[in-house]
Amino acid sequence: KQLRPLVRADNEAEVQYWIAKSYSDAGITEQAIIEFLKVRYQCKQTKLPWGATALYEAGNGYRKLGNLDKAKEMFQLVVQERGATDNIGRAANAKIDEINAEIEARS
Repeated sequence: KQLRPLVRADNEAEVQYWIAKSYSDAGITEQAIIEFLKVRYQCKQTKLPWGATALYEAGNGYRKLGNLDKAKEMFQLVVQERGATDNIGRAANAKIDEINAEIEARS
């Protein structure tokens, strides 16, 4: 985290993503979600889809915590941004289908 202010703006989103991923891999899911959302809402947009990837990962975090509505919202944002034919958009769409099936099974 201390190095993030030292990187160029073009690399800030990538560095922030890996900070978030570190929390996720360590099982600190709530903090990971916060850090992933920083990629999307605090970092400069880049040519690579770090923001969409971070939203996807935040969706996985919410799903892990059992917050299916919020997870679905994150995946829907990815599909809206990237489209249903993009690789990450397709993966997000599949997650939405899984969540819908899970919600339906609970009913």
